[in-house]
Amino acid sequence: MNKITLAFLTAAFFSVTGFCGVDAKAETDNILKKTISQGIEILKGKETSDAQKLKLFDGLLDQSCHTDLMSMLALGRQGWGVFKTEQRKEFTIAFVNLMTRTYYSKLNQADVTNVKVEYKDNIEISKSKRTLKTLMSSSDNGFEVCYKFALRKGRWAVYDMEVEGISLIASYRSQFTDFLKSKSPAELLLEMKSNDEKFSAVKVVP
Repeated sequence: MNKITLAFLTAAFFSVTGFCGVDAKAETDNILKKTISQGIEILKGKETSDAQKLKLFDGLLDQSCHTDLMSMLALGRQGWGVFKTEQRKEFTIAFVNLMTRTYYSKLNQADVTNVKVEYKDNIEISKSKRTLKTLMSSSDNGFEVCYKFALRKGRWAVYDMEVEGISLIASYRSQFTDFLKSKSPAELLLEMKSNDEKFSAVKVVP
């Protein structure tokens, strides 16, 4: 299993959301451990069709990530500023769908039975932000994945991840910024909906 597959495997497993508790470290640790386990069970489901699994992953991403914040960061301040209110809502939906389709296409190729996760440093950045570092490994390689959590409206959830220091959101933002240099927000939305391969988080890993 290569780095790209493992990165997508772990990025998509945020199926349990967290709420503000006494011990944020324990809470975010627990979120990640439970979600990885539940995500693997979804992928193992022999009686679940690809369409059903895709729908489940769509729900996981939407429920357990701060998708509004992720969308804003993926466009950047300048990019977000040129989108109208309705286009921002449309972009958020399209962005979540794009990540779900991309993740699932990679996850569906993975052998999830051999994935091992070592939970390492859980660091408080501020009262509302934490990073949780892990070492992901399979039979043929291992690498670090850092998850970024934010507390918004009383809920802990993921808003970015870094694979060996390279940010998922920054990777998308670079692609969207380049696209918007010569094309409009409406054209970006159309491209996101019609072309799964145009924008891809596989670029997170060189």
